[in-house]
Amino acid sequence: MDGGTVFNVNMEAAVRQCLDVVDDESKIIIDVLICGAEGAPEVVTKTGNGWESYFRGRNVRKFYGSTSSLAYSMAAHPKVQMRHIVHQNVGAYTGTSQLNFDGDFTWPA
Repeated sequence: MDGGTVFNVNMEAAVRQCLDVVDDESKIIIDVLICGAEGAPEVVTKTGNGWESYFRGRNVRKFYGSTSSLAYSMAAHPKVQMRHIVHQNVGAYTGTSQLNFDGDFTWPA
């Protein structure tokens, strides 16, 4: 996929475009990079109050909802070769934290 997406990964469109060039889904190789996703929610063994339950449910939906379309597309196209699926869960920067001018991120041209 060239560029970026705002919501989920649109594997369906990528497969359709590839089928304009090749005649069989087994000839399609896809690499997926999911950026900015939070890590998997921690396992909770006790129930909390209503607010804790609400926010826990929200975190679970956010984590699994961001990659569910990819899982459905993989099931719909079993012949497509998924070479790499990279899911960023450490160092996901958002907002002003993306602006880092330390030497480990930037260097002289």
